[in-house]
Amino acid sequence: MVHEALHYLLGGRIEGTYLDCTAGEGGHIKAILKATNGQARVIGLDVDREVLDLAEQNLEEYRGKFRLFNSSYVDFEAVLRQAGVERVDGVLLDVGTSTFQLKSKGRGFSYELDEPLDMRMDLSAKITAADVVNSYSESELSRIIFEYGDEKRFARRIAKCIVNRRPLSTTRELHDAVKAAMPPAERYKRKRHFATKTFQAIRIVVNKELENIEGVLRSIPGFLK
Repeated sequence: MVHEALHYLLGGRIEGTYLDCTAGEGGHIKAILKATNGQARVIGLDVDREVLDLAEQNLEEYRGKFRLFNSSYVDFEAVLRQAGVERVDGVLLDVGTSTFQLKSKGRGFSYELDEPLDMRMDLSAKITAADVVNSYSESELSRIIFEYGDEKRFARRIAKCIVNRRPLSTTRELHDAVKAAMPPAERYKRKRHFATKTFQAIRIVVNKELENIEGVLRSIPGFLK
């Protein structure tokens, strides 16, 4: 996946300036710099301060070849101005949660951990997963689980079960609500964990992922060379 992304991003170029809108742990930035023998320059941004600290450590060998900003990709234009860059040769946007976020205690992204329902990538944001599951109407929960989680068959049942079990305050409680809404046979036959789709839907709402992506995709072409 990384090799394919680099193929389209670099297009055989060695030099150039690139924007990684979701720097995460620095994996893609490191791959870009390695593929270009350190001749490229990369601007990386991520809304998650904790994961950026890890990226700094992972990219130590390429210090001076990249700049990291604790900012949402929604604000990439301001970041470019701050970096003194008008246009870039390529942009990388890899949305979703990282392994670091899923495994980090206290973040509330994973159904495998029992912790507060949070799911915020930006810890300064106000809305948490607990706010969503406890304040949204049953019909609205059903809609987002259906649309954002692609939970076609059981969205209504899951939403109803969530509402009936309110208030929910932990990932375990949300996990158990999904479990109670789904027949055992359905849970066992799924290739992915039965709670994956519901957790994905709630996370997308908390972080406004779809509306943010749509806005960025409209703006990015104007900043490409």
